[in-house]
Amino acid sequence: MRVVAANSAPCNSCFYCKNGEHSLCDSLFIQLSGAFAEYIKIPGIIVSQNLLLFPETVSYKEAAFLEPLSCVVHGVEESKIKLGNTVVINGAGPIGLMFLQVVKLKGARVIITDMLEERLKLAIKLGAYKAINVAKVQNPVEEVKKFTEDKRGADVAIEAVGLPEVWEQTISMVRKGGTVNLFGGCKRGTKVSIDTSLIHYSQINIKGVFHHTPGHVKRALNLICNKAIDIDSLITDEFPLSEISTVIEMMLARKGIKIA
Repeated sequence: MRVVAANSAPCNSCFYCKNGEHSLCDSLFIQLSGAFAEYIKIPGIIVSQNLLLFPETVSYKEAAFLEPLSCVVHGVEESKIKLGNTVVINGAGPIGLMFLQVVKLKGARVIITDMLEERLKLAIKLGAYKAINVAKVQNPVEEVKKFTEDKRGADVAIEAVGLPEVWEQTISMVRKGGTVNLFGGCKRGTKVSIDTSLIHYSQINIKGVFHHTPGHVKRALNLICNKAIDIDSLITDEFPLSEISTVIEMMLARKGIKIA
């Protein structure tokens, strides 16, 4: 038996769960321990809701992407992307590149930004219409708008970095009536400045999306099993568990994309 588990489970009895908003569960059980272990004990509440079988055609490395991909599926569904939309994704790390692939499945044209060429080159390989290195342009907002119809801005803008300054840029990249998904989580206590006219007169929709639900977990696994997401391209290095300190040093130096 080959199984993969998500890292949480909702209570199914609080106000939010009964309202179908399971990611906002008042008693959300999150199991975070075990990332650097060969074995992990999975609590019963997760087993009953978010432990899923996967076939021999899916590798353990692919299955390990279940939790972050589930969050991305949630983010895409909440963004209400329509066929033919132009979507900008700020951040081409593992999350941003998964967003790119899922958004492409919705039939949208994707512009993606980052500061690292390695990530942007992979984004083009994975189907991005345009990849912009924001470290090389004076005004990222105007640069993105140049590649939208009549330079009016994207239909949907997604922030996948988690920095206040990128939140503010993302808000300015969307067209009138567009949707902004501030997906990347910033540090608690940080604040952003928003031109109120964008919300009132331009009627843009700003929303945050947190975590996932059992439904998103199941749909994410379906994407993995159907090979709809190129997981292998995101894995740039592999190390044994005994070399975990090397992996952490690489992550801190922003080397590679995802390390198995």
